[in-house]
Amino acid sequence: MARHTGLFSPNIQTVGLTLLLSFLACLGNMLSVGLAFGVDLIFGTIFVFVAISYLGPRSSVIVALAGGLYTWVIWDHFYASVVFVLEAIVVYFLHRRLNKSLLSADVLFWSCLGFPITLFYLTQAIELSIDSSSLIALKQFINAIFNVLLASFIVLIVNIAQGKLSSFYLGHKQIKDILFYSMIALTLGAGTLPIIQSSKTDERNTEKSLEATLSGPLNHLATDLELSRQTANDVLDEFTSRPRIDESLSFAVLDQSGTAVASKRDPWLKNSDQVPAKSREGELEFIEPEGNLSFVQRLRQGRYQMVQAIENGQPLWVVIQTPAAPFAEKMAQATFNLLLLLGVLLVLGIIVSQVLSRVLTAPIWRLSAALDSSTNGIVITNLEGEVEWINKGFGKISGYSIEDMKGKKPGSILQGVGTDRETVDRIRSSLAEERKFDEEMVNYGKDGRPYWVHINCEPLRGESGKSQGYIAVETDVTEQKQIKELELFGREALEKLAKKESLEDIYQTVLHNVESILPVRCVIELGGSGCGDNSYLPKACYLNIEDGNYRLPSQSPLHSIPIVNSSGEHMGTFQILYRYRDTHPGRELEFGNRASQLIAIATERFWSDRKLQETASVFSCVDEGIFITDADFLVLDVNAAFSTITGFTGSEIIGQKANGFISNQGTALFSSSVVSALNQFGQWQGETSIENGNGREVYLSLSISTIPDELGEPSGYIFLISDITELKEYQRQLENMAHYDGLTQLPNRVLLGDRLDQAMRKADRNRDRLAVLFIDLDGFKKVNDTMGHEAGDELLKVVTSRISSQLRDTDTFSRFGGDEFVVVLPELENAETVDDVVRRILTAVEEKILLADRELQITASIGVAFYPQKESLDADQVLRQADQAMYAAKQRGRNCYQYFDMDNDKAVRQFHEIVAEIGAALKNNEFSLFYQPKVNLKTTEIIGAEALIRWTHPTRGLVPPSDFLPLIEHHVLSVEIGEWVLNSALSQMDEWRKQGIHMPISVNINSFHLRQLNFASRLRDILKPHPLVRPGDLELEIVETSALENLETVSGLISECQQMGVSFSLDDFGTGYSSLSYLRRLPVERLKIDMSFVRDMLQDANDFAIVQGVLGLASSFDLAVIAEGVETAEHSAKLIEIGCYFGQGFGIAKPMPSNAVPGWVESWNNKKVDAESWRTV
Repeated sequence: MARHTGLFSPNIQTVGLTLLLSFLACLGNMLSVGLAFGVDLIFGTIFVFVAISYLGPRSSVIVALAGGLYTWVIWDHFYASVVFVLEAIVVYFLHRRLNKSLLSADVLFWSCLGFPITLFYLTQAIELSIDSSSLIALKQFINAIFNVLLASFIVLIVNIAQGKLSSFYLGHKQIKDILFYSMIALTLGAGTLPIIQSSKTDERNTEKSLEATLSGPLNHLATDLELSRQTANDVLDEFTSRPRIDESLSFAVLDQSGTAVASKRDPWLKNSDQVPAKSREGELEFIEPEGNLSFVQRLRQGRYQMVQAIENGQPLWVVIQTPAAPFAEKMAQATFNLLLLLGVLLVLGIIVSQVLSRVLTAPIWRLSAALDSSTNGIVITNLEGEVEWINKGFGKISGYSIEDMKGKKPGSILQGVGTDRETVDRIRSSLAEERKFDEEMVNYGKDGRPYWVHINCEPLRGESGKSQGYIAVETDVTEQKQIKELELFGREALEKLAKKESLEDIYQTVLHNVESILPVRCVIELGGSGCGDNSYLPKACYLNIEDGNYRLPSQSPLHSIPIVNSSGEHMGTFQILYRYRDTHPGRELEFGNRASQLIAIATERFWSDRKLQETASVFSCVDEGIFITDADFLVLDVNAAFSTITGFTGSEIIGQKANGFISNQGTALFSSSVVSALNQFGQWQGETSIENGNGREVYLSLSISTIPDELGEPSGYIFLISDITELKEYQRQLENMAHYDGLTQLPNRVLLGDRLDQAMRKADRNRDRLAVLFIDLDGFKKVNDTMGHEAGDELLKVVTSRISSQLRDTDTFSRFGGDEFVVVLPELENAETVDDVVRRILTAVEEKILLADRELQITASIGVAFYPQKESLDADQVLRQADQAMYAAKQRGRNCYQYFDMDNDKAVRQFHEIVAEIGAALKNNEFSLFYQPKVNLKTTEIIGAEALIRWTHPTRGLVPPSDFLPLIEHHVLSVEIGEWVLNSALSQMDEWRKQGIHMPISVNINSFHLRQLNFASRLRDILKPHPLVRPGDLELEIVETSALENLETVSGLISECQQMGVSFSLDDFGTGYSSLSYLRRLPVERLKIDMSFVRDMLQDANDFAIVQGVLGLASSFDLAVIAEGVETAEHSAKLIEIGCYFGQGFGIAKPMPSNAVPGWVESWNNKKVDAESWRTV
């Protein structure tokens, strides 16, 4: 058994995953999602299906039991545990045993078992009606199908994440599943939301209709009771006798203790929960009947109630009730419609996704079938060489299945003792370098049988061109190999004979060739004329022991073939024996005769014919040029390849000195160092060039070897030459491409960077200045788009020539990319020199150009940066400065130049740093809101608070908004901060409401935020999570000191927001741009007088006049006014005196954090006695 090497054992991993899925199953049932009309979706079975996909049956049942037990304990649904466990068992069996999909298995379960069991339980155990039971069972059926689709999608995603799907090859079924579940997800996502939204709307409308039904009679009855002097019973009798009063309505009049003063038509008043003091006035409430009833029974038998407080000499409560049954019927019908729509959507989504996935994957299926039907073996691996996929043809050749090969390296399984190691090394080298290769090698099948394959392997590259794996096509060439070996049998031995290898190696080759083709073992017995046919132990015996131990299966040989030389002399015997006892005779004699002949030839001609044949073959057939000289370098012979390479024939060269045609280019080929190397090492290698017979320069790779005589002295030399002219040219082209632009032949970015570095270092050494010009052509894109890229290229060439004519030889002119150029001007005397060069370039560029019979005129924008500067810079920084200056020139109007402005750049960088710091503060939650209360100065009633942002800086402490908000007033970050303030203020409003504090909040909005096109929609999205916010609770203060453009648009935007219940005020009024225009054209509800006027109005008559003027304007426009800067009781008294009743300021309260507001509210309410007392606090 293999030892587990992971961090945890498989058992621990299974237990951990089971516990996790059990917890998620409970959580999925706990976090149900309400749709509408009481329809809730639970998601516990999703994780049961995940357990079924990855774990065993016991773990799956445990997960199902955990989800079911939670439902049993929390919802008192004991049958849920039964259904959960039974569903897990059935789906596991169908999915894991019968290979059904999760979707098919769960549909079968609910169709055959789940739906009937649920229906039986609800009708018999809970005693619900068949209609209600069917509705609940249908809901659970649809819920289960939603869950199994989600679980299948999760399993698919997990398989992809775990690498169970190939990164570049997906089978037909895998692609079909991905398409199916992706389209299902899109269909359900697109279809479910409108259905749910429509159902939610219907539900709200139904509730509003019921509220209207009850609120009308309730208001009339309350009015009658308040106005009438009769007793409550008399009023109630008279009221219920009216023909328009529905007889299903029940009425009651209660005192403050909840005791019925009067009642009609048996209202429910026994339950202590119905005491009006505990009810909310004017809100619809549901009264549950007594007893242990189901949800449906409670809904059908309960009542809806509304109450209203009145004053008829004493405080009374008027109660109206109606049976819930009619409303329950409407809900049941609406629930059925909702489930029907969801079911239809589900069925249509599955059908459409199934059909589309099949249609879309049909071509892939055909391709997959074609790959599988190929007789060749096809293997796909990842970059590590591990198998991702094999086709059926590979299995037929090797006997291995995809399960045997998946995740393993083919070589570790297929290679054996007969596999050539050099071939393996070449393959590994190719794989390491991500190169394709084409090799033949011996592999071993699953049954141990060796077979020959021809492998063609190429890297699989993605869209980016990066290798992602390999695909190899293997062709079984065993039979062809055997036929070829029969036809070419002995060639290997003859080649070894030609290479002067040892005679023993040749014998071993003959033995190996015979034994690799036939199931036999062979022995060469050599012994001269005395070696007879019956002699088993010759004087010399040669065996092939590379293929394992030599064990003879029988005592007598199958064939004994004599070895005879050309003179007919007996040289020995070639013995052939069976390798296995059950081997059948074949072509042993044919191969034996040929083997004996080869042995005889090798033995007889080893020192004569082999040498001559090998020399003639090599000399005439090789592609390298060969010529042989004597010890004095006189040419003795040349081969045909020499003439092809040099252009010289043998008759022209033989008899001449070699240095006469090789060293005529001035090379030191025959220098003393070369001769010394030949004498010392016997060889020399190098490169040279010659002028060939056609007058063309040819580059040669040259190798010289010494031919020693019997004493070891040089008797001659062998020269091998190869034509490397094309290689040299290719190297030159590569070098040119790496440093020059292909279109203009100007230096490219790489060479520009190198030259700029050199120029900057030289400027540092010589204390010179240099300038960098960044040139961009104005209007080039239009030419390129209208006349085509060819015309654009010609235009670039013309411009390049014109600019080059204005530069010195020492200047560097580079094409930076597209229509951008860079000029480096070294050794400058002064700035006027740069001005002169730039003006000449601008003049040259704007000259008219005739192109394709059209007269064109373009201009250039040039940015200039100098080096050195005060700050230390590198080449990239200087280029960026010139680039920025070029953009500044374009902004000035183009056809001009601009020097880089260091001070402006520093200011821009500081601004970006501050913006980045503020953005980081927003992400790090360093902002908080302080709140300054606003009160009615006359009644001391708290009317709201203004939200004021503060920044708790890590090092600077609490930073006021005036220190950072103006910096980002026109930056998009101000929008993000504004939305954060709105969200935070609304959340704080909800939190205070939970504490019993109703505190409207005003928030400042700057003009940049208000001008955003999506302001209204974003505000609606921000308000949506806060449904308890009532109209008027949120006020937006427009800062009047910031200019508002297009007041008509802003006015419309304010009106749209007011429809959401948001009010608007004009802040800092009197300090801004167009106060009267704003009053006349903006539909705001309130003005805020700036604190600068209010604070000094008691001492400054002008400020007091301004305050009075603002109040007059507000009165004319029917607007409320609130004064900022109320700091003393005298301020308050004076404001009340002149008709300003609302204020805020330090005299009332300073801005405070949110947690201090409840205490301040309590303190304020406790201390205020009358309109004057607060001013003495």
